[in-house]
Amino acid sequence: MRLAKFWYKTLYLGPAPIYGVKTMLELIAVSAAMQEQATYDSPCLIRTFNRFLNDVERIDKLRLGFKKNHKGLWELTQTEGCAIIEPANPYNDLSKNFAEREVELGNLKKFAMITRERISEAVQLNHCSGLHFFNIFRPLPKKLCERFRVDSPHILGCSELDTSYKSLVPDMLINNPKRFNQKGPGPVMEDILKVIQLNLYTAVSSAVSSVAVPGEDPEETVKKVTPMIERMLSEDLWGQKYSPWKPTTLRHEDYDVTFKIPISTERKQGAVTYSFKWD
Repeated sequence: MRLAKFWYKTLYLGPAPIYGVKTMLELIAVSAAMQEQATYDSPCLIRTFNRFLNDVERIDKLRLGFKKNHKGLWELTQTEGCAIIEPANPYNDLSKNFAEREVELGNLKKFAMITRERISEAVQLNHCSGLHFFNIFRPLPKKLCERFRVDSPHILGCSELDTSYKSLVPDMLINNPKRFNQKGPGPVMEDILKVIQLNLYTAVSSAVSSVAVPGEDPEETVKKVTPMIERMLSEDLWGQKYSPWKPTTLRHEDYDVTFKIPISTERKQGAVTYSFKWD
């Protein structure tokens, strides 16, 4: 369930929310785990996650319900017709919230398919490095600017480890509102910045988990994480050809917007700080 929720945080489905989608994904994750345990003596996390994604691909066709057996234990049951029933309220069909959400629903199903294909590519290798598993959780959709119908900016940036940062949640600071317009970023750019912040948070978390070595100095971890995040930003969000960011003497305050993404290793807690400028 935690893996499913982490995966969901890497997605931007569209401007309209699908109410109850997090609960639906939790129930699908539980269903996948129950089926895995019932089928195999040694449950496999990757196989179970793949089963979860397969069900998300057909989420609007599922007949998913839960009921308690004579021992008081929950078990799976098929509903009458396509539905995802909330266990606490057998009259609440969560799948009804897909109405008028065709774009968002279509994206959710497509992103599940893409992630499943990424997993398939990774497990076909004889040796899967941390980078291969990081790629599984690279954000979707690609070319974010095209989805928001705005011109892709040329991004300059710098990153470093801030050991004074103690919060466990990411932070965003608009250093130069007038670079966007006289009143600030505006609603469209605000949405873009929020998606970037969320994608940075999930990407940094998965990158650190993929490449961190026990006992390693956090500065070394950040050095390995930084090019992975740079490539993600260039290719996945902006649709640009990746080239390493150039060293700079500018301060973070000199950039238009700064993101602080919490990072935690065995030896130190802090944040990776990323700053961008739109030219």
